[in-house]
Amino acid sequence: MQQNARWAREQGADFLRVFTDTTDWNAIRVADGSVQDRRTDPRWPGFIDHLRTCRDLCADAGLRVVWTLFGGNQLSPEEQWRGLENMLVVADERPASVMAFEVSNENQGFKDVDGASGMRAMAAVIARRGYPVTLTSAAHGGDGLYAGSAAPFANVHFDRKDGERGWRWVRQ
Repeated sequence: MQQNARWAREQGADFLRVFTDTTDWNAIRVADGSVQDRRTDPRWPGFIDHLRTCRDLCADAGLRVVWTLFGGNQLSPEEQWRGLENMLVVADERPASVMAFEVSNENQGFKDVDGASGMRAMAAVIARRGYPVTLTSAAHGGDGLYAGSAAPFANVHFDRKDGERGWRWVRQ
């Protein structure tokens, strides 16, 4: 990660987006043929130290972090709140290292009927601590997701369909 963080900074990046829960992600085969396990789980022993390592590697490279809290669907609401508490501990240790928080990636972890209110409740806690916060991508959260929330900005995920000879993402 250290090499990647330095490279990103050299390319002009100001921050890296770091997922803190990928409990149900599958391993992938990377370009060199090796298999990379991409899972991270807030329930792991020592997880808070893992977060500190990510934060510090980014800071050492001159980058801040956008903490994406949930990218998986395996945590109970109680585990989600404990994960948020750990994230806030790590953020409060070095507040200048935080660019923002994203409560959920593409509605992950909040697919039940109370998902929107759960995201808004977490956003309110984060905002009270003074951190910029966004919810899931507006396209994934449904109408009214941001209404009445503490999120001062919306999160937009563009369509991932290739097309237009590879220029669709750029045009969007």
